[in-house]
This record gives sequence, structure tokens and C-alpha cells, in this order.
Amino acid sequence: MRLRRLDFLKKSDSLAFLTLSLFCLIFFAKLFYPTLKIFVTPDFGLSDVLHFNYPRKFLLSEALKNNKLPLWTDNLSSGYPLFAEGETGAINPVNLFLFKFFPPEVAFNIGYIVIFFTTAVGTYLFSRYFGLTALPSLFTATVFAFSGWHISQISHFDHLQTISFLPFVFLITESLIRRPTIFKLNLLAAVLSLQILSGYPQHVFITIMGALIFLILRLSFTKVSLSHWLKTVVFFLLGTFFSIFLSAAQVLPMFQYFLHTERTSFFSLQISSAFPYPLSHLITFLDPFLLGNPAKGTYPPFGRNWGIFWENTGYIGILPLFFCLWVMPFILKNKKILTFTVLFSISLILVLGHNSPFYFLFSFPPLSIFRVPSRFFVLTTFSLAIMAGVGLEVFLKKICHKRLILGFLSILIIFFTVFQLFSFYQHYQPVGEVKTWLSPPETVQFLKTQEKGKVFALGETDPWNKILFTKGWQDLEPYHYYLNNLSANFNLLYNLPSLGFYTGFALNRPRIINELIKKGVTEDLNTKTASISSPAKNLLKLYGVSYIVSPLKVDDGDLLKIFETRPVGDLEKIFVYKLKSPKGFTFLAGEVVTAKTLEELMENLNSEDILKKNLVILEKSLPFNVKKSGGEVEVKNKTDREINIKLNLKGNALLIINQGFYPGWQAVVDGKGTPILAANLNQSAIPVSSGEHEVRLFFKSESFRVGATLSIFSLIAASLIFIFKYPRKTSPRPTKLISRPVAS
Repeated sequence: MRLRRLDFLKKSDSLAFLTLSLFCLIFFAKLFYPTLKIFVTPDFGLSDVLHFNYPRKFLLSEALKNNKLPLWTDNLSSGYPLFAEGETGAINPVNLFLFKFFPPEVAFNIGYIVIFFTTAVGTYLFSRYFGLTALPSLFTATVFAFSGWHISQISHFDHLQTISFLPFVFLITESLIRRPTIFKLNLLAAVLSLQILSGYPQHVFITIMGALIFLILRLSFTKVSLSHWLKTVVFFLLGTFFSIFLSAAQVLPMFQYFLHTERTSFFSLQISSAFPYPLSHLITFLDPFLLGNPAKGTYPPFGRNWGIFWENTGYIGILPLFFCLWVMPFILKNKKILTFTVLFSISLILVLGHNSPFYFLFSFPPLSIFRVPSRFFVLTTFSLAIMAGVGLEVFLKKICHKRLILGFLSILIIFFTVFQLFSFYQHYQPVGEVKTWLSPPETVQFLKTQEKGKVFALGETDPWNKILFTKGWQDLEPYHYYLNNLSANFNLLYNLPSLGFYTGFALNRPRIINELIKKGVTEDLNTKTASISSPAKNLLKLYGVSYIVSPLKVDDGDLLKIFETRPVGDLEKIFVYKLKSPKGFTFLAGEVVTAKTLEELMENLNSEDILKKNLVILEKSLPFNVKKSGGEVEVKNKTDREINIKLNLKGNALLIINQGFYPGWQAVVDGKGTPILAANLNQSAIPVSSGEHEVRLFFKSESFRVGATLSIFSLIAASLIFIFKYPRKTSPRPTKLISRPVAS
């Protein structure tokens, strides 16, 4: 069986691919007919579709249609390197094509079809190559692609897209085991790079770890020479390493981003073991809703020790579970079954997190980097799907030998399982019409009539969660109404800047600013009121916030209520407040102090004098003395990645730009490069001498430039390998070590 020719496939397999494509089209048909819709599933405090994944893809679509990449956006925090954070999947080839040539809402929906079809086809190919016949392989592909894990993760486009390549990684790994070659090493690197470019590193790590365990188990259970053993492992590791070079255009910016986040501690057991898989959830293999249904508000509130529903769901249907149990007596007789039984067991131990006897492993990298150990559950589900397919094949061979009857029975089992899994989907993932859910809500319509200014959402999560945990989403109207709160990143759809941001893991500087503000906010949920301390208000003003949007009443002399939404049933009104005297995008420093520690810096930020004295806190000393001398500052031009400012100063001054401090931003004063200093934790400062000056700031990511160069050369090398190392018909057959049918 040679992987490159797919000569393990027959013409009849094309019918299986057609069936899988029909399943995918039927599965997502309601997104397109009778009207265009989008998934609107609520999550904790917001919707991971409407506030996370879709706004990112919308921004990507807008950038690509202007022949750019979304390297930086001004509409989150004080500017945010959204590309470097990674989860946008900006240079994944599928995303590049879809979001360049289709409207974003159409591309987003087509993306789901592509993801599920990729997952199904990859699983089918692996099953066939692994030794299963066509119908059991079709059964396996259906079980995994439409499992409870995939269905409940629909809110997370990037998760699903990353995992869609997992079956292909296992397929290439199996081929490497049979005969390691440079061509297969190259193929493994290409598929892993596609995973990396999909934007979710944790699932890339889970895939690599799962495939490596699979490789070691297969070699250990097979009689092969030591040289073959070592060569296979080395080729796998080299393929993994080469994938980093192929995807360096994304990897290097992501690594740079990571170094500026809260996750720089590689030994955080608290983070890595949070949200484990509780053992009590094993019962949900029989019915995913036995412990409650989030859609009905009956599932327990999510917690760091209890876990999250969509991370804990591995439902595969009753019949697949039956076939998994059916194959158990054959574990010791069939090494392939034994391999996936052990992989299932290892993955189940990992998902338990701090409930596992081996939880101490999460104290060490790379396990210590990521949170939610229950995400290893995708390996558990994949193992079960393969075991179910093997079980079906063994079952059919035991009960009958008539081909027609076996075919009819297999088709009946497949369609029953599809019906069961689709029923789960229909009752869990809600959709809403695009023209309704993506139209500007009342608050956006109002703010568009006002002078453009930065928005801050306050107290918006409690009303949302109150409904989520009591009523679920049987009634979607409250969630549609609460979009008026303008929680980040929903604001991206309407080009409204927000001090807030929603990312997988946050940059330290904007995170600390938001935490300081929230510490200064006191909410009373009984009276539905809130108060904001003076230091918190000063920070809001310092960072240019003009409008506060909140369902809470805020009685404050610095806040003027300028709008309220029309009441909808018994839902809270949502208010828009205008904050008096926010700082502009640029200003000149008054008094300058230098903070030597983070604690000292935060203490100064909370000072009442920060606005009164126009105080600016630096982290490094200035090259010359600055006096409060005044002058004129005019922003001539401003885009996401370039700012042009004209200055006329009466003396040496420190120009402050309300632009986030992050590597990649460069400054030129009168044509000469000038260093940018960090001011007030997350603003940019440029020391300028007296007189007239032209100042230009621009964003040029060196990590992206170097990474893109590495990716281009690696892609050329990979292409040459594919051309010159492509196996010919004269290639020797692979070793017979695993050529028997899996059910034998």
C-alpha cells in the first residue's frame, strides 16, 4: 500500500466521498436556506462566534479585499497585533481564498463545510489505509467528523479548522511507520504547517503528541529492526521541525506575542490543570445531556474544577459505543486495536487534569503552557471512532458472510448513527438570520451619529450569564438584544474602537490596564447600579475613552447619559454615557516620572495627579530634560499601520500617542529614526526637541518579515522535495509488517 498513489483506494471509494460531502451539505444546509444565517450560540458572558471568531474573520476579509493582512487593528484596546495572536488564521490557504473572494458571512459558513469535509475525508483515508473496508471506514469518518466533540465546538472555528488536519497527520504517520522516506517527511511537514496556520497552537501540540504516541505504540507492538524504529522516529521529528519553518510567517509573530503575555511562565500548574474533565462526565457517552443541557439552562455553571460542556463532550452515538465494546475481547489478539485502546487510555488520563494520578506532568512544558486539559478529549474521540469502525467490521464478519446483506446492514447502521448525531446538533447549535444578527444594534446606530470615540463596555456579562444559566438559549431574543452592550470584539463589525479586547490569552500591558479599571468599578446587581472610582475614571480618560456602554445606572458627575435603548420585555435598558474630557489621540507630557518596578508604575497610574498634572510614567530615563512648554500637535493622517503628525513646539517635549506599545512600531522624526518609549504602561512616547517637526510612526513587524522569508525559502525547498523525491513505480513495496486487514 503506497500512500502517494492512494492505491489502497478503489473506484467505489468515490461513492464514500460523495456521501460524506452530502452529509456535510445537509448538516449545514440551514445556514444557507431559505435565508442566509449564522451560528449565534451563546457562551459564558458572550458568544464565541459573534464576539470572537466571526469579528476576526470579518477583519481578515476587509483586509484581504484591500490586498493587506490584518497585522494591526486600532479598534481593540489601544491597538492590537491581532495577526500575531494567531487565532485569526490569517494566512491559512483556505481562509485566504474564502475571505478574499466571498462576503465574510458567506465565507464563514462555507468554511464550516470545508472543515467538516476535510475532517471526514482525512478520517476515511486513514481508516482505509489502516486496513478497514469501505463501509466501516465511512462509518468511522462519520462518527468522528460529526461527533459530539465537533458539534459542540462549532462556536470555535479555529479549533475545528486546526483539528481537521489531525486524521491526515495520523495517516502520514502510519505511512512513515511502514516505510520512512523524505517524501513522507515533507508531506508531514506540509500538513502540520497547515495546522499551525489555522491558528490554534494547543491543538497542534495535541495532534503531534497523539501522533507520536501512536507511532511509538505501533512500532513497539510490531517486530521491526532497531534501525527502522529509530529512522521512523527521527523522520517524524524532522517533519515536525520542518513544519515550523514552513509556517514561520505565523510562528515567529506568535512567539513574539507569547513573550509579551501572561503565559510567559512555563511552569503554571494552576493554568495548565484548570477546567479538567470530571469522571462523572463518562456517563455522557450514553447521552450528552444526562448532566444537563446548556441550551436549556440545566447544565451546571462552568468552573475551574467542573469544566466546560463543549470541552467535555465526546458523544459518538449509541451504536459506535456498542461497537467499541464489541471489539474489546480482541485487544490482545489485534495490535491495531491495542494501539488505539492504549491511546484512548492515555488521552483519558490527560483530560482529567488535576483529577489525574499524573497531574504533576502539567507542571512541565509544553503541557504547562496550555490550559483546559480536557481538550485532549479530541484524541479520546478519535480513538473511539477508529475502534468503533474496527468493531463494526469485526461484528459484520461474525454475523454474516453475504455481501449484499452486510452492505445493507452497514448502510442502515451508518444512517441511524447520522440521524442520532444530527439530532444532537439540531437541538444544540442555534442559528440566526444574518440580516438580523449582524445589522447594527441600537447603540451602534446612535454612536455612528456622534463624534467618533473609544467605547468601554461595563457590567455587560452578568445579565447575559443570568439568562444563560437559568434559561439557556431556547429564546434567542435576549442575546440579540444584549449585543447592544458592544462587548469586544463585536465592535469590530462596525469600525468602532473599544478599550476592551477578547483574545485567547492577552498581552500584559492592555490586560493590566483593563484590570486596574475593573478594580475601580463597584457593581450592585440588586439595584442595577455601578460606581467608578476616580483612579479608574482617570485611566479611562487617559486612554481616550469617550463612551461607556452599560446595562447599569451610573450616577457620576463626569458621566452624562446621552442614550438608552428601547425596553424589550423585562430586560434591562442599556445606557450610553459620555465621559467628560477624555485625552485625545496625541498630547504633550507635563510632569514626567520614571517607574523602576511594575508595582511603582501601577501605583502612579492610580494617582489622582495623572490628569491634573498631565503626569506621564516612563520605564526608561529620557535622553534630555523635558519641561512643560506647550506647542501645537496636529495629526495629519492616521491609518491602522501609519500615523503622520505635525509638531510646532516651544521647547523640548515628550509627545504621547495613545497607541499601544508593542514591537514593530517605529518612529521617524524629520526623516531620522527615533526610539519609541513605553509611557503610562501601554502608550507610546517620543522625545522631540523644540521647533517644527514632522513625525511619522509606522508598524513594520520584523518577526513577520523574517518569518515570511523563512516560509518562502522553506516552501521552495518543500516543492523541490516533492518534485525530486516523488516515488516512482519502481519504488520497493513497503514492509509487510502491517499489511493485514485490521479485522483479521
